[in-house]
Amino acid sequence: MSGHVLNARAADRLTRPGSPHSRGCISAGSLTASAAPAASSPLATFAVGVTSLLMLFAPAAAGTEAVRGVHSLVTAPIAVRGGVLMVPLGADRAGDNWPQTLTLRPAHGGRIEGVVAWIHPAPPTINRHWTDDPRGLAVRRIELTDDTSADGAGAPYLLARLPPDGDGRLHLGRQTLRPQWHDHPRRSGPPAGQAPSAATLQLLQEPDRPDPHSPFEYWRWVLLAQRLSMNPPSPQAYGDVASLVAQHYAGLWRVGFARMATLSPGVAAQCTELLTQTCVDQQQSFAAWVADPVVVGSLLAHLLDFNRPDRAVMEAALAWADARQLLLLWPEPATHDQVALAIANPTYRQIVAKFSWHDADDIPVAVQLEPGVLTRVSIDRPTTTPEPAAGERLEYAGTVRQILLVESAGQRQGVSFDRDVLRAVPPGVFLAPLRPPLTLWGVESRRRQPVVAARSTMSHLRKLNRRWEVFLECLRPAHSAGATQQGDLFARRSFRDTRGIEAATLLLGPESSAGGPSIVLTVPESSRHRLFRGSDDGTLEIHRRSLPDRWFCRIVLPDRWLAGMSQGGPTLIGLVRTHGDGDAAETVRNATVPWRPLDPGRAAIDLTAWDALPVP
Repeated sequence: MSGHVLNARAADRLTRPGSPHSRGCISAGSLTASAAPAASSPLATFAVGVTSLLMLFAPAAAGTEAVRGVHSLVTAPIAVRGGVLMVPLGADRAGDNWPQTLTLRPAHGGRIEGVVAWIHPAPPTINRHWTDDPRGLAVRRIELTDDTSADGAGAPYLLARLPPDGDGRLHLGRQTLRPQWHDHPRRSGPPAGQAPSAATLQLLQEPDRPDPHSPFEYWRWVLLAQRLSMNPPSPQAYGDVASLVAQHYAGLWRVGFARMATLSPGVAAQCTELLTQTCVDQQQSFAAWVADPVVVGSLLAHLLDFNRPDRAVMEAALAWADARQLLLLWPEPATHDQVALAIANPTYRQIVAKFSWHDADDIPVAVQLEPGVLTRVSIDRPTTTPEPAAGERLEYAGTVRQILLVESAGQRQGVSFDRDVLRAVPPGVFLAPLRPPLTLWGVESRRRQPVVAARSTMSHLRKLNRRWEVFLECLRPAHSAGATQQGDLFARRSFRDTRGIEAATLLLGPESSAGGPSIVLTVPESSRHRLFRGSDDGTLEIHRRSLPDRWFCRIVLPDRWLAGMSQGGPTLIGLVRTHGDGDAAETVRNATVPWRPLDPGRAAIDLTAWDALPVP
């Protein structure tokens, strides 16, 4: 994403060193506020003005003073004729009561009316999708109470539609802007050998489509439509103000790619492929493009740096393309003796990948990855596993013990896996917090996106009064308490159909011949539980308690369920949490992909260690 430099005060808040959001600040030149250039430097014309992860800031309070001395923070913005100009606004005195419109006056006469927009953190995302925009931002018209002196509130921008024959300087009040004017490139035709299509790409939420709710990702819809020989969707779907933001960035990318296509059609095609490539998992197509806004913005920075020689720009774009990882990979549900890896090869050629364990002497395993598809690979765990440290009593499913190295085409990646078997010792096994489905950005950047705190789930396996039990604490908004109806659960064919019900599902045992674990028990917050698989010998106990913001569940497991599983190895336990006010779902031991949301792995737990310990 490209844009402009933030208001210095707001930028410092959003990229403050040590802040959990500092790594997500996006800039066309990969610049944070602390490293942002002055407004007169070349990169300042398109350096970013918004951050990528602004989800948890408190809303702003109205200031005691009105804003004064409004001006643009960029004096030489890139201006696309017939496109939309977007510049960040500052003020001599920060505050509220910002003007809702501003007028630009061209030097040769006339006037251009612009709207003042407020870009701010959007509400936390509840239902996760594969191509969610990690920036987490929303755009609307500025309001009188929007306050630039409040921490984390947002930032104001001027959006103005430019005339098709724009040229020369622009005046904003007493300030003079010297735009870098560029013609709006005409859309290129379809690739050779393909007939043009009149079909329009629909703005829908699909795993192989960009985020349809983010105007900051509209440029990718335009690029994808061009690659598919289709018409892009209308930006008006974002609303009157957000559509201007969408058109601004789409115009910048068109200018940048038009320049690259002139310099090197081959490099332009390579970059286009990296920004729009997809892959197939069985029959489901999903995005496998470069999603990190910081990385994407760095490419746009090169393309729009018109102060650099064309050859240097072409070489920088080629270096950017060559530095990208060819394969996209993430852990899949594993067993106590094997790990599993999902590997997407979105290229057009076969790739041989070699797998080896870090600090192991085993011979690497080679696997051929077919182009354009997702391949699942199972690898035996290393023959030796580090023992727990002396005095270690608590075992966590998130404890990293083993690293698998993946080498392909001269590139190397490492994937961490949890230890094969967890030892259940007092006070019990605390499974890692249940995780939402994976996103493309999270897989690419290797960052785990937590559940919204008010919806998190904690789980604990313990032995009490000679019986094994699972204890769950499920947080939820107060308004959804008791939302589940008794008939809802029994109308579902499988536990995979329980989304929309406030419930927790316990999965026990290995995969059965019929597919899925041998025991599947779903416990809703306020109605009758259901045993989708397995049988109750009368010893199953379920205890629940609801509070305004959460509910608790204690499941006392029949001894018969565990006895058969413990004889031949560890006990396998997995959990699924669904919500009564939407389709959100979280899982443990593994996070899942959105198109297979309720197929988690199961943690392998050695229950024999509990009774083997001396009694205090």
